[in-house]
Amino acid sequence: MDEESLTGAINEYKEQFLQVQNVLQATGEEGQEDMVKIRDDLVELIHLSEERLLNLKKTRLLQALEEQEASGSKALTFDEDIEDEDDDSMTQNTESVEEEDIIGTKCRVSYTQEWGVKEHHNAMVFSVEMSDDESPDNAKVRVLFLNPTHQSMVPCPYFLDGKCRFSENECRYSHGFLVEVEDLKPFKEPNFSEIKEGQQCLARYSDCVWYKSTIKSVDEDHHEFLVHYDTYNNDTTLGLDSVFPLHKEESPDLSDDEELSSLSSDSEERRFTNGDQDDDNEQALKEWKPKGTNLGDWEQHTRGIGSKLMARMGYIFGKGLGKDGSGRVDPIEAVLLPQGKSLDVCAELREKKKLKEPFKKKRKKKNLSTKSIHVPKQGTINDVFLFLNHKFGGSRGNIQDIRKSTNASEPFDIKDRKRRKGTEDDANVNWNIKLFKIHEEITAAEKQLHKQRQAHGRNATDANTSSFFNKKVKGLEHHITQLKTKEKMIKQKIHQKDQHRKLTVF
Repeated sequence: MDEESLTGAINEYKEQFLQVQNVLQATGEEGQEDMVKIRDDLVELIHLSEERLLNLKKTRLLQALEEQEASGSKALTFDEDIEDEDDDSMTQNTESVEEEDIIGTKCRVSYTQEWGVKEHHNAMVFSVEMSDDESPDNAKVRVLFLNPTHQSMVPCPYFLDGKCRFSENECRYSHGFLVEVEDLKPFKEPNFSEIKEGQQCLARYSDCVWYKSTIKSVDEDHHEFLVHYDTYNNDTTLGLDSVFPLHKEESPDLSDDEELSSLSSDSEERRFTNGDQDDDNEQALKEWKPKGTNLGDWEQHTRGIGSKLMARMGYIFGKGLGKDGSGRVDPIEAVLLPQGKSLDVCAELREKKKLKEPFKKKRKKKNLSTKSIHVPKQGTINDVFLFLNHKFGGSRGNIQDIRKSTNASEPFDIKDRKRRKGTEDDANVNWNIKLFKIHEEITAAEKQLHKQRQAHGRNATDANTSSFFNKKVKGLEHHITQLKTKEKMIKQKIHQKDQHRKLTVF
């Protein structure tokens, strides 16, 4: 059976499948075992036919490449050159026809992520590329992923138009994935017949990336689904072209062909990866519970950029780090190490559990009650007093005379003294310099106030930012008012000083 007839048969099988599926949806699957068996047989027949069609296309492409290699090895005479040119043009036309046939073919390829996870993805052939030796054995095709699960897999729109300014390694998007023709696998059609609520799926987001989601409800009349994005924790309604259902039979087994999960690198793959560990380690992992705060809790005081980047890279909060989810769950606590100490000293202090400010000097409170006081003997005190009396000639004064002299003198007024000192200081102050400084401060504050008012006007739509700049504006206005009050007071001082000088000269 050639490709054309096989393609027609596949289309006929699909029409029959849709008819059977409509009948089952209308009548229900209960008591319709024959129809269910026919539907399953049609699905299997469609998959086998598509696989056979892909093999035929690969065989035809290899034959065309072999013919191209054979045509290039002919003798180059003058007459044969003309014939070779005709043959080459015919071969190029044939090759272009073959490339046009294979370009746009849907297939399935194996792809390894940057962090080592191997996955199988549905893709479409974009172009055929030959190696330098033009050997058909080294022929490769460039494919574009139909359900990209990361940003690096999303096809670059500028590359598709031939206008991308970046190279394949520099562009943040995908310029296609090179794969050998022999490694192409049959395309896997999404099965919407058994889709139901609570089922896992891949759903396309606004950034063209397909994230793992959960189906919350199904609208069979309009062929729409209400899905919940597990990564972004929000819901949206999508059509058939934006949802790829994941079924339990897609989980990995022990074979080499299906070594890792398809279109997903989540829980099924983690169970397969951790299956070789012993029971003791598994029990320890289950019983271990992290202490402390959750990862990312500190971002309630920040803008949360780190969490957004981790979510974009596929991290699911509450699970462990790493490609298999077996890494750290709780954050690493910061430990303040002593300044100027070597790592050996820090390690020794860590073992002794003395890292909590180990080199801080503790101040001991002086206890006057326990302080040892030297009490001399009575004889010594008498000897000292005798020595002092002898030194001063035995003369003694009367304390009452001192009290009388103090009371008789002018009373001491602390307020009057401060007032006099303030007057002396005012006389020695250069008020013109103070006025100049105050004027400069007012000018700088008014410039700052103008900037803050502009910022407040730009952020008028954001309530939090607008409130922040509004407080700043009010604070600057109050500060400018105080400065102007000081300026007015200084001008009065200067005026009083000038008037006093004029009166004194007069």
